[in-house]
Amino acid sequence: SALVPTTTAVSSISTQDSETLVEQVFDFFLSSNGRFLRDALVLEIVDTLDSFQLMTAEEAHRISFGLVPSPMDKPDRERMKIIEEVIRGSIRKTSDDLSSDLGARSIPKSSKTSASNLSMNVVAVFLKLIRENQYDSAELSYMMRAITGELAVRNTRRFWRRLLKIQEDSIKARERSSRTRSKGTVS
Repeated sequence: SALVPTTTAVSSISTQDSETLVEQVFDFFLSSNGRFLRDALVLEIVDTLDSFQLMTAEEAHRISFGLVPSPMDKPDRERMKIIEEVIRGSIRKTSDDLSSDLGARSIPKSSKTSASNLSMNVVAVFLKLIRENQYDSAELSYMMRAITGELAVRNTRRFWRRLLKIQEDSIKARERSSRTRSKGTVS
């Protein structure tokens, strides 16, 4: 599609140009005009963190042989697959950067790796800008509060659903028990 950068487009962007571009994007992103993007990004981050915690809960259930209850909701496995690819790309880029720093011969990159490198460059520039306190703004604080708040809301809902399910199961068990006892006394 027109929005996905080609290998040629990605490789033609210099480090300096990409840093300037990322700075301009984040200037817009954190401006009042970029609020609609921030809100969408907050939901994406929350969905990703939520899927991660659900996968962690599933794993805790599995390795505890059922002592830890399984989560009532299911993680978005497709989302987690994409995150895994980004992380692998980041590791590959770090490894390639280290190899080139040590003078090792670099391996040609596929278009997928180049796009991943661009993504990781964006993340690296963003982190650098935050470290330099260029974006120590109310908007970043808003995003962190929104992410934390939405995760808390989701987990609170799950807690209450789990508690109500336990209560419902307990009531059903008592009803079955009382019916069994009443049938035993009638005979």
